[in-house]
Amino acid sequence: MLAASFLALCVVIARAADWNSLLAEAGLLQKQGVYAQAEKKFQDALREAELFGSGDRRLALTLNNLGTVYRQQGKFDLAESHYRRALAIWSETNGPVATALNNLAVLSVEQGRYPDAEVNYRKAISIEERKLGASDPVLAPMLTNLGTLSFYQGHYAEAESLYRRALAIEEKVGSNPASTLNNLAVLYRAQARYSDAERLYMLALNLREKALGPQHPEIATTLTNLADLYTRQRHFSKAESTLRRALAIWEAAVGPDHPDAASSLGTLAMLYAQEKNFAAALPLQRRALAIRQKALGARHPDVADSLSALSCLLRAIENYAEAESLASQALAIAEEQLGQDHPLVARILDNLAAIYFEQQEFAKAEPLYRRAVAIQEETLGRDHPDLAASLSDYAILLKKTHRKKQGAQMETLARNILSRNPPDRMAQLTIDVREMEPQPKSFLPR
Repeated sequence: MLAASFLALCVVIARAADWNSLLAEAGLLQKQGVYAQAEKKFQDALREAELFGSGDRRLALTLNNLGTVYRQQGKFDLAESHYRRALAIWSETNGPVATALNNLAVLSVEQGRYPDAEVNYRKAISIEERKLGASDPVLAPMLTNLGTLSFYQGHYAEAESLYRRALAIEEKVGSNPASTLNNLAVLYRAQARYSDAERLYMLALNLREKALGPQHPEIATTLTNLADLYTRQRHFSKAESTLRRALAIWEAAVGPDHPDAASSLGTLAMLYAQEKNFAAALPLQRRALAIRQKALGARHPDVADSLSALSCLLRAIENYAEAESLASQALAIAEEQLGQDHPLVARILDNLAAIYFEQQEFAKAEPLYRRAVAIQEETLGRDHPDLAASLSDYAILLKKTHRKKQGAQMETLARNILSRNPPDRMAQLTIDVREMEPQPKSFLPR
């Protein structure tokens, strides 16, 4: 009997050692950005962990980490089922429930389910604040994630406050702030604070390259953002070479049909559009749209962004019928998912108004311009170049419809905004979920 018990103990110890080894190998592959290989190792670890029992915390840990690899590959249904299993086990065993809630929220953001995400982020932060205090390092990624969600909801002041709180914690404990810096740079770019954005992008990029090497997928996110900034500043050759590098990284790490690759494709399309090379831009934007529709579903805010961007290109080549159809689809999705007064809604309204204006349908265009201007004044402020562009477009319409005095007043407002902005703030491109870096929580055995 004693020999049998000893043998059983040896089997348990060996099994735990195998699980530890597999989880560590999978975690290393994940850190290197080799997600397909990491997935296989995590699946092997999961098979070992299932033998520990259905309520074992090691099983929950494995489920959580495998869920994150699924999310990183765009396998959202699998990610959610694994996160929820981990949450159920941790809830019963006094495990890191806040981690599971944070990761479910990250997933909800990528799927465009913002209300669900906000509930889970705030629950996770509340749990950790009560347990560890308001300045614990574990809060930094959760605050960054909630800041990103606030950004997508159009709450820019709240987003900046959350990012700065996260950065203060990261600086205090000496952790890598690259993700927070990247996301704060995206916010600054949306506010047309381009010098600040470029400085933070370069800092984030340098930190990433030192920590992860030049070919990691997280490098590609910052490269895409930096290329977008170069495009706005009309540094087209720098933008294109930066995007080509980002695309090469995406394709090697996750394949050409991943939604992260779609972000780089869309930015490259808009670069070509700035150069008036619509023949090159259109197929890229169509491909980006198709990838997002397949990976994210037809009602995702990123799909609305792609539809709007494609509509702009079609308007430029005077394909007004398709441009109007796509803009209308984009508007319906954006209003449904983001609300009536979001900056993306304003951009779509401005484009749709221009489609009508260019076809001499002034009665349809005018209320859309008015609404776009009202949203931009409220969400972006009275000095933003997007507002100047909408005001300028509206002024032309007013003059065309024999209201020259009102048109001149609107034109003066637009000119005053532009006079307060340097020329490199003028381009209008899109910002989507892929440009932010969510911070899920993964663990390795100690």
